[in-house]
Amino acid sequence: MIGIYIHVPFCASFCNYCNFYSVKRLAQSALYPRALRKEMEQRLPAFLGEHALPEYTLYLGGGTPSVLGIEGIGEITGAVREIIEQFHSAAGLQAPADFREVTAEVNPDDITPQFASALRSTGVNRVSIGFQSLHNSNLEWMGRRHNAKQAIRAYRLLRDAGIGNISIDLIFGYTGLTQELWRQNLEQAIELGPEHISGYQMS
Repeated sequence: MIGIYIHVPFCASFCNYCNFYSVKRLAQSALYPRALRKEMEQRLPAFLGEHALPEYTLYLGGGTPSVLGIEGIGEITGAVREIIEQFHSAAGLQAPADFREVTAEVNPDDITPQFASALRSTGVNRVSIGFQSLHNSNLEWMGRRHNAKQAIRAYRLLRDAGIGNISIDLIFGYTGLTQELWRQNLEQAIELGPEHISGYQMS
């Protein structure tokens, strides 16, 4: 199985702990899927060589993929699918039926009822949602744009829209986070019932 990772380097604002490459030039984000497609057309055949993909996964990370909106996410997933099919056809190989899994990272404040209900149409069947904390004082210290209530609401909107595989991101190891607060974060996250929880140590 092949795993394909695509970095979406756009954020509406910068969190004070993050060292991943990103820019705030959101006006240019609409151009990104088209530019990405051109690069994939050039590079993917060389990456695949002469081998068929029996199955593959796609992960959209960032940055903040959800700032691209449904249209931008759909452009990217559609482009990956089409280019892989074209490669297999040109090489006389049988193309894989479809993605085994498509994950998109999202920020809670980007999730509206409309976004959640349309997300599955892009092929996304797994969502990684950046809670980071469920305590507002910690979220403010991190420079996050959402609060705890918005995070829980976003999770429920995604669930109600039929997203059956959700991962919650939480951060530990920073000033102001006591063992009790960390325990509360974990307990609240577990109570929601996600399929996965990722804990990241701030460094």
